[in-house]
Amino acid sequence: MKLRAILQTFFAALAWGASDTQPGATAVLDDSCRDAPLSLVQSRASSRGKGASQQAGPKPWEKHYYFVGTHHKSGSQLLRDVMTHAFDTLGAPSSCHWNPTGTSAITAADHDHVCSDRLDIPIQWDNGARIGNFAMARKAASFRQLPIRGAHAIRKPKDMLVSAYCYHHRGEEYGHYAGAPWPEIMFMGPLEGFMALWPAMMQNIQTMVDVYTNTSADEMFHVRFEEVTKSSEGFDDVVQRLFHFLFAPTVPESGLSRLWQAAKVEDLNVNPTYNNTISENGHSNDKDCMQAAQESLLELDPRWLQQLKDMQEQLGYSIENWPDPVTS
Repeated sequence: MKLRAILQTFFAALAWGASDTQPGATAVLDDSCRDAPLSLVQSRASSRGKGASQQAGPKPWEKHYYFVGTHHKSGSQLLRDVMTHAFDTLGAPSSCHWNPTGTSAITAADHDHVCSDRLDIPIQWDNGARIGNFAMARKAASFRQLPIRGAHAIRKPKDMLVSAYCYHHRGEEYGHYAGAPWPEIMFMGPLEGFMALWPAMMQNIQTMVDVYTNTSADEMFHVRFEEVTKSSEGFDDVVQRLFHFLFAPTVPESGLSRLWQAAKVEDLNVNPTYNNTISENGHSNDKDCMQAAQESLLELDPRWLQQLKDMQEQLGYSIENWPDPVTS
């Protein structure tokens, strides 16, 4: 009830402020992008978005709220960039992010807003997704009598831990990722590295499990890293189903195909010389490191291993052949 009262006051204030400046508007948006650097995918897609925004008919964000949630080493860069291609190609006018200190964005246009301050913005990005944030977005959507659709990145927990070690061991996000000891992580072997990363990664994985287990199939599409990266056919299948879930029937089949073609650049199985932001930003790990680290994983405390196994099952993965081969 308290949240509903806050939402009522919030939306009423926005409507009152907009009525003084532009009749029929529902909110006045700050169009400043001065502090958030555009990613490669955003700058490529922005020109497409300008043309798409002129198309006739209702826009998807006028029919739904959207929530894109990821977690460290769950395939976050991949899902973020796939969705940025989609929103920018559709001409999305704005978005917000749940991390008040974050600089990443889900649209090229007008993306500096913090979602907790701007619940009226229907395209929301949560890098480090929490079920409480999704609940707030769901409540805001309900208040406006709109359904919510989400895209959520998930991955096998043991692979996330292995990936985090290899990623930070080679110095990626040096000094920026608070869950790793810097520079010590760069000189640690896999087992010592796992133990150093364990507290932060387990918190990270638990938030992923919380979102997975507390959302319904009609409001959230879970993008499994293993499925979207295993082959080009797998990428195409997952991305096409994702876009259909999020945008159909507001966006017709021809439009959905256009979104898929725009996002195809992020397929990790394409020709290595074909530019995509995953390869250009160093997010892919060396397969030898991943394999060696997985072998060391079995030396962890059996109770920790059981925790990883239990979480894998909670996320809907099979544990029949656990620990199965790592996906890099």
